[in-house]
Amino acid sequence: MIKISGLWLNKTSEGETYMAGTSGQVRIIILKNSFKKEGSKEPDYNLYFDEQRKKEQLSLDDPEESVEE
Repeated sequence: MIKISGLWLNKTSEGETYMAGTSGQVRIIILKNSFKKEGSKEPDYNLYFDEQRKKEQLSLDDPEESVEE
């Protein structure tokens, strides 16, 4: 087995729990599949990858977006 990244538990503004972390220049997010119907063969969770933006890009792309330090 190869460790890719550590993940941290977070909460959305709606109170839903999700996991997030980074690996290199990639953000990793795991969300519970809120569309899953009971008894279906759909996955319980969905894995998302997103480009990790630098702090400078955040302020240039969206001046309203807050930057954590």
